[in-house]
This record gives sequence, C-alpha cells and structure tokens, in this order.
Amino acid sequence: MTFVAAIAALVALVPQDAPSQQPLPPAAVLPPVDVTAAPVQAPNSAPAPIAGEDPMDRVTCRSEPVVGSRFNSRVCMTRREWAQRREESQNLARRLDVQNSNRGRVYAPTNSGSE
Repeated sequence: MTFVAAIAALVALVPQDAPSQQPLPPAAVLPPVDVTAAPVQAPNSAPAPIAGEDPMDRVTCRSEPVVGSRFNSRVCMTRREWAQRREESQNLARRLDVQNSNRGRVYAPTNSGSE
C-alpha cells in the first residue's frame, strides 16, 4: 500500500496545466543530406601510417579484463611490445604444458645391479 501512496503523491505533484510539447517538423521539411561528401573513417580502423614510420612502433591500446573486478583495464603498448608479450605468453604456456605432462608419469625401473 505504501507504494501506491507514493505514486499517488507523485502524481499530485505534477502540474496539470503543463505546456504541451510542440510536435517535430515532418521529415520532408529537413534539408537533404549530401551522400557524396568525403567518406568518414570508421572509429575502430587504424589511421594510415605516416611515411618513414615503422609500423611496429605504433601504439595500440586494448581493453583487458582485471582479475577480481568487473571492469576492464586499458593497456597501451607498441605493436612490437604486444608481439613480445604474446611470444612470452606462448613460451610460458609451452613450458607449463611440458612440466605438467610429466607430472604423473611412471618411469620403468632401471637395472643398476650386476649380472
């Protein structure tokens, strides 16, 4: 019942003789749009490289998840640094894979006695 009372109080506060909004003009009244104008660059596309600039030195930003948070973190590095980071991650994954693949392995006993 308190919810209904709160709604009734809000309705009572709204002025009854509020000026009405004027309708928008029809679309035929608006000026035409020139579609032959210069194309707009997409927001996510990379700009053209500058002459003489090494493309590996261009800074690229990415959004990465943060452990223990709902928010992402923006990380900016050059393409060379991103490639180095990717290579280090792949090397770590390979090394851990090899270590874990040998974890439960049972080795055959060796004959070290004399015959």
